Formats: sequence, C-alpha cells, structure tokens
Amino acid sequence: KLRGRVHLWASRHARDVKAASGREITKGAGNTLGFAFTAEDLADVYVYPHPVRLATDETVTFANLPASASIEILDQRFSVVRTLRETDANGGVAWDLRTDSDQQVPPGIYFYRVQGQDEDVLGKLVIKR
Repeated sequence: KLRGRVHLWASRHARDVKAASGREITKGAGNTLGFAFTAEDLADVYVYPHPVRLATDETVTFANLPASASIEILDQRFSVVRTLRETDANGGVAWDLRTDSDQQVPPGIYFYRVQGQDEDVLGKLVIKR
C-alpha cells in the first residue's frame, strides 16, 4: 500500500506493450507509459511547495488525494478564496494561487479544507512574497 510521502519512480524500457484491442501502445520513439496512484483516504494529504513563495512559485499542489475530492482554500477569516476539485483520479490538484474571481492571492496564512466522501481534513498554508 503506497501512502503519504513515499515516492517511487522507476524508468524501464518497455517493448510490445498492447492495449486490450491489440493496438501497440509503445510503438515508436518518445512513447511514455505512466501510472498515477490515488489515496484511499485523506490521512496523508499534503501540500507542496510549502511555504509558497509568490516570487518563484506559480502553483501549489495538493497531493495524495483520493480519486474524488474537493478543496476549499480559506483566508484567515475562513472565507472561501478558491474551490478546486480532484476529478481525474490522478491523486493531485494544482492551484494557480488565484481566487475564484481570478485575482492573485496576497501573502499571508491560509487554510485548506479537503473533503472526501466520508471525511474532511483542515490544514494550514503559508504564502510568502
């Protein structure tokens, strides 16, 4: 069972990999075969980079998500700044550091609430200049 911050990356040369239809998947140069893992629950959700630096970071990634989840980014008053959704089952969602009204967020302390099917998790996010 893969959980949390365990990262494994292996690169192998694959030949003659075929889809169920019989069509070759790995024919020709530059073909890539990738795998995405999703979490079973919200126990090990994390955010990177953290802290975020507006001068150098264009996005923040919420990682180790289940196949279906919603993320609310909240300001210090717990007002919703942005809502994101994990819908493609790849285990992560990128946030472009913009509000729902397409304004860049200012530096500060933010919170995030990740909601899965039967649970939710609250976390803190620091955004610096």
